[in-house]
Amino acid sequence: MKIFSYLSLIKKKLRPLKMSYSFGTIDILVNYFFKNKKYGVFVDVGCQNPISNNNTYLLYKKKKWSGVNIDLDQKNIDLFNLVRQRDINIKAAVSSGNLKKKIYFYHDKSAINTIEKKISLRQKAKVKKIIDINTVTLNQLLIKNKIKKIDFLTIDVEG
Repeated sequence: MKIFSYLSLIKKKLRPLKMSYSFGTIDILVNYFFKNKKYGVFVDVGCQNPISNNNTYLLYKKKKWSGVNIDLDQKNIDLFNLVRQRDINIKAAVSSGNLKKKIYFYHDKSAINTIEKKISLRQKAKVKKIIDINTVTLNQLLIKNKIKKIDFLTIDVEG
């Protein structure tokens, strides 16, 4: 099963005519905004997938940017470690403090896994399991990983 995930990612990575990787072509706008900047630094909180529906992959691929990708699902981080080796890829749940929270977990690599109970109650899908976790702040992660300058920050989390 792992090999199929890897091959699927490779196929997407090698698709030469693909212009946008994000939802709604946000990455094209971001790429245009930074058209004269190579080797920038991004932080992607709630990164989910290293290629598909990702706001930073175009910067990574075309402009040789690197950065920090943060997601609460280890399977997503494993995919980032395969495909985005210049980046720092972190499994963590980010919130406003060091809190005890629950992950409402639907399935591996799901875009709707969340730590917000209200959001989970609105989903049509059923929660597969609830996992207790400790959250961290974004500042803590940036300090720990010695990130002092950020050119682009993208956050896709609930709450």
